Order: sequence, then C-alpha cells, then structure tokens
Amino acid sequence: MTLEEYEEYERECSEVSDVPVPKMTPMGMSTIKKGMTERGESVDSFWEFCTITYWRHVRGSVVERNESDFLLYVAHDGQMRKWFYDFRIDGNPYEVKGQFRPDDYLKMESHPEVQWITDVHIKEYERELNRVLPGWREMFTETVRGVPKMKRYG
Repeated sequence: MTLEEYEEYERECSEVSDVPVPKMTPMGMSTIKKGMTERGESVDSFWEFCTITYWRHVRGSVVERNESDFLLYVAHDGQMRKWFYDFRIDGNPYEVKGQFRPDDYLKMESHPEVQWITDVHIKEYERELNRVLPGWREMFTETVRGVPKMKRYG
C-alpha cells in the first residue's frame, strides 16, 4: 500500500460517521506503562489492564490473554504476516489499540471478526469501573522489564 493509497483509505474511513477513526501516533512518543493485574498476569499497557478489569469485574466475562492463536494478513510491503491479537473475551478475539500504525488498518480490513478496543471504549470502561469498583486502579502494578516498579511514598 502506498502512502497515497493509505491516505485515501483514511479519508474514506473518516467519511463513515458512526465509526471513530483512530489517530496514528508518531513512533517514539509512547508513554505506555507495562504492568501486571492483581492475578499477576502481564499486560502490555494500562489500557490492557483496564480492559481485563472491566470485562471481568463489570461484565463477568472470561478473559484470556492470547499467546498462541494467530491470524494471517498481508502487510503493507506485500508480505504475509502473523498477528497475535491480545485477548479472547468470552471466546471472541479482541485487540486493544492506543497507537495505530498502517498495518493495523490492514489487520482490521482482513479480520472483521476481531473487536478493536480504542480510546472511546477505554473512557467508557474507566467511567464504569470508577462507579462499580472504586480503587480499581490500585490493582495495577507497573513493571520495568518484567519487575514490579517500586512505588514512592511521601
């Protein structure tokens, strides 16, 4: 996919009024915090933690991190690639996405069965968690290279 084709695709997506178009985030601008859930499960971001917590504690769903199931898609360079989506929630595939890259749009197009969780969903999840499970943020433990980060007090 050329840059011109991608920009045309993005314009077409933005014309659909009921579908929010996620914005691309420049590489190197990430403030993602990796961590662990209260069960000791690794998460790649606070958003993943928020998603797991919402679906388990508010919706009563079964949430499993996907470590083995992959989907195939054709990347922007024309190569067939494997993609491991983030979770299975009640048996359905989900991907949590804060930073969109061109290949993410190709994944979306190739696999409409995958539910994409974006900032719009996270805001809703946070509101509901604040109402149903006060103090839920304390269940997140930030990690650095897989080791729990020390909290500063005082």
